[in-house]
Amino acid sequence: MKTKICILLGISLFVQVAFAGLSRGGRYSYNYQPNRNSDIYLVKKAEYVSSTLTINCKEKELKDCLNAVRLTRQLLIKQAEKVDFIIIKQGIINVSKLSTKVFSSYAPSISTEMQLIVLYKLTDKTDLYSAVWEIKEMVDSVNLPDKTSISIGNANLTIENPEGYRKKLLQKIGEDVNLIGQSIGTNGKVRISGLDKPISVRQRNNEEIELFIDYSLSFESDVENERAE
Repeated sequence: MKTKICILLGISLFVQVAFAGLSRGGRYSYNYQPNRNSDIYLVKKAEYVSSTLTINCKEKELKDCLNAVRLTRQLLIKQAEKVDFIIIKQGIINVSKLSTKVFSSYAPSISTEMQLIVLYKLTDKTDLYSAVWEIKEMVDSVNLPDKTSISIGNANLTIENPEGYRKKLLQKIGEDVNLIGQSIGTNGKVRISGLDKPISVRQRNNEEIELFIDYSLSFESDVENERAE
């Protein structure tokens, strides 16, 4: 049976990782939130299992580290291509200052990390558990270069294009704000902020996710305004 795996790519040095456009406006969202503060949300069936692969290399020379990390990335991509479907996007590269030699007897080492986000396409015959297992099988099948390792991060459910549900969420939030406004009458005002935040994803169970915006509401009464004046 063929599986569908997507890999989105980001690179960093010294554990500094930044992904541009992935949590806002991209096809997939990685703005994962374990907790939901908003009462307004949408429930959707998960389409993907997402996980992070961290490639780490420690060498004396930066050039050797970069070559080993690039080779490991290529090996992972080739292995994933055997299971049907891959999408790759390059993230922002962050490079920190390299450590310098303090003592003549000290041989400094360079640590380079690259993070891949792996998306496993769910079907009627696959689930979260089988996805995690097959991602691990794919990683274990790669022959790594010397002084290079791969660690697998937590697995979370997600969907394609969460930002496509922004309009529907804003509509539901607007309806809720109108109800609150009607309940407090003409003696106060409802203020809302945070609607421009990216769509957050929270795992509801092993098959569904929740989409929400982490916005906040505040209330201002006319009585308080009169006292302030």
